[in-house]
Amino acid sequence: MSDASPLRILLLADPSAPGASAVLDRARAAHDAGRRLELLLSGAGLAWADEEALARLAAAPGVSVGLCSRSARERGVVPDALPPYVRWTSLVAFFTALEPDGELWGVLP
Repeated sequence: MSDASPLRILLLADPSAPGASAVLDRARAAHDAGRRLELLLSGAGLAWADEEALARLAAAPGVSVGLCSRSARERGVVPDALPPYVRWTSLVAFFTALEPDGELWGVLP
């Protein structure tokens, strides 16, 4: 993995949104080229937690997947119901960790 800052991806739209799967494909290509990935699921993007494509990506070294705890609580999601690769976090923590030279992608509704 590269020492460069990780590519951060905010998934706010569900997997069926136009272009959503293409963003995940590009993220995988960036990872395959040595880039670390940090993804955050929030809003309708919580649906990604059940997607096989995300599970495969999350299994790779250098990939972390977080879930916005506020969004999850608003939708009745409990931490024990999440796949083991998804960590409970927040939008604030996600954006606070964004490096000055960091890159942020988003999948928006």
